[in-house]
Amino acid sequence: MIRSCLAGLLAIALTASACFAHLPVAEPLSTTDLLASSDTQVDPDTQLALGMTDSSWAIIPPVTALGADSLIDPSGLYFRASLMGVDPVSDATAKTTGFDVETDPGIGFSVAAGFKMPDTPLAWELEYMYRRFSYDTFIDPNEGRVVGGDVKLHTFAFNLLADQPNIIGPVGAYAGGGVGFRVSSFSYKSSAGSGAESSISGDGLFLQAMAGLTVSLDNNVQLYGGARYTDSGMTDNDSLDIDTAAVTGEIGLRIYY
Repeated sequence: MIRSCLAGLLAIALTASACFAHLPVAEPLSTTDLLASSDTQVDPDTQLALGMTDSSWAIIPPVTALGADSLIDPSGLYFRASLMGVDPVSDATAKTTGFDVETDPGIGFSVAAGFKMPDTPLAWELEYMYRRFSYDTFIDPNEGRVVGGDVKLHTFAFNLLADQPNIIGPVGAYAGGGVGFRVSSFSYKSSAGSGAESSISGDGLFLQAMAGLTVSLDNNVQLYGGARYTDSGMTDNDSLDIDTAAVTGEIGLRIYY
């Protein structure tokens, strides 16, 4: 039985060997054949070094890197707008008692029109900014119980910026400062006035410093976010002295034309 099985296996092996002996042997591909079967761009010096004399190899289309950005540094006129969170750096002071009156964070917005110089990070702009924050309830001997109120700051400024987009991919950075003037107003309600409102306006020199990051959405549109320190000195009404210095965070959109 075992002999019969061995004889059968031997016959199968001999038959398979005879079949493979008649198969054609594939010759190895040359370097030229391998390059010709790919989409790789081959420069003339490399063709000459490899013995590729057929000029048709030179018209193999180049390979373009996937995901390559074509962002350029924008310049010229632009318009921007942002929303802000405002945090006063110090509390107000009650004039009659000298006690601190706590100020609370507020909100604001900014709009500006500017111009970025070509081939340089230098930019300048004219800006209007509105900010509003509140102060807590306090007791004033003249007004009675003052049930809080709001401080509103309107500022107009000329800003000078160093703005470099696309430093790392679409991400850039900016920093700068500005000078201008501020107009402020107050509103409050008091028990002595049976809920009557009172306001006062003033003006002062306005200074600011700012820095932040930009993200280019395309060649004409940027998303930006940053922080500012603003200061326009002291302002007051009949009851309070208020320091207008504040730290502001913002996020906005800039569009070039």
